[in-house]
Parts: sequence; C-alpha cells; structure tokens
Amino acid sequence: MQYDNINLEIVAHFSDLEDRLNCINLNMSRMVKKMTGAVGRKMRREARDSLVRSGIKRRTGMLRDAITPYAFSDFGIELRSKKFYSSFLEHGVRFKHKSGGIPPRPFMQPVVDKYFGNSGRTGLALSIMEAELQKQLTLIWEKRTGQKYGGENGTVLDALKVRSTR
Repeated sequence: MQYDNINLEIVAHFSDLEDRLNCINLNMSRMVKKMTGAVGRKMRREARDSLVRSGIKRRTGMLRDAITPYAFSDFGIELRSKKFYSSFLEHGVRFKHKSGGIPPRPFMQPVVDKYFGNSGRTGLALSIMEAELQKQLTLIWEKRTGQKYGGENGTVLDALKVRSTR
C-alpha cells in the first residue's frame, strides 16, 4: 500500500457559474485551476507548519520542501510529499524489533481535515476559492474596462455579464 500521496477531489456542480463565464468568454478550466491553486498553496503552507507541530524535527528541510500542491481544472487538488519516508512519518511503521517502530505523526491529514472536514464539508476550501474567483474577476473587469470595480452592480461576475450583453 502506498501512502506518499494524499489526493483530494472536490466534486461540485457550478453550471450557473460556467454559463456566466461562457457568456463573457472566459476560460472556465483556467479559472478553476487558479481557484484550486489558491487552496493548494494555503494547504501547503499549513502542512509545512504542521510538521513542526507534529514533533518532526527539521534538519535539512527536504521533507518540508517536498510538500507540493497540484491543482486541476476539474476542481481536483492533490497535496503530495515527494519523499518516500513521509508516509512512514504520517502513518507510522511497525518493526519486529524491540524499538517497536515509528509512531504516527500526521502532518498532512490534519490539514486535509481542516479544509475539507471528515464529513466532506468544504467550507474553508470553498471560501478561499470564492475569494480567488472574485480577485480574478476584478482583475478581468479592470483590464476590460480600465476602471476600478466599485461594486455598484452586485458581484463582479454580474457586472461583467451585464457589460458583455450590451
């Protein structure tokens, strides 16, 4: 059994959002990748901080640097550690020796639970994705109109839709 990757997948139906983004000629997959990338970067930062909290000593920083997020255009996120021994630390190892082995010291699973919850709740991850979406749409608004977005038409997405139908 291989434990070096913890794969997360968010399955969401955003047909209304996709219709609105298509209306203003935006690439949905690129936008989703930016949204999931924002979640992945925050998760990586917390997983790296979690190494210290779980009692894993840092000598070279190679394990810390090996934690990498991967964002996909289908709302999928992977948080990986490229070091083979990360799974030994995360899940523990039993030896047939008097030492007994290495006790589990999870450093990635608590981060996954925080962002997605044990029951599949995606509250923190969704709020980060929503903030990233608004940020990207504001940048698009400013690029297309040459003006700062003031919020008079509701969300940026609504304002872009109104503007694109004129």
